[in-house]
Amino acid sequence: MALGHGLGWVNSHIILGLVFLLLIQPMALLKRLSGFDPLRRRFETTEASYRESNKTNKVDLTRIF
Repeated sequence: MALGHGLGWVNSHIILGLVFLLLIQPMALLKRLSGFDPLRRRFETTEASYRESNKTNKVDLTRIF
């Protein structure tokens, strides 16, 4: 049982490492090269702050739920 536990630990780390190196890392590099920025961390130089205007979202407080 101890041998099986140790082999399972090693195999899982090897498999997860290969998945990371062969699948996840290339996708991340492609997204970075294409300019993908879902958190909008790049600061536009024309704007004075990071604050986004909320004029397009209308909130109706009579229908909260």
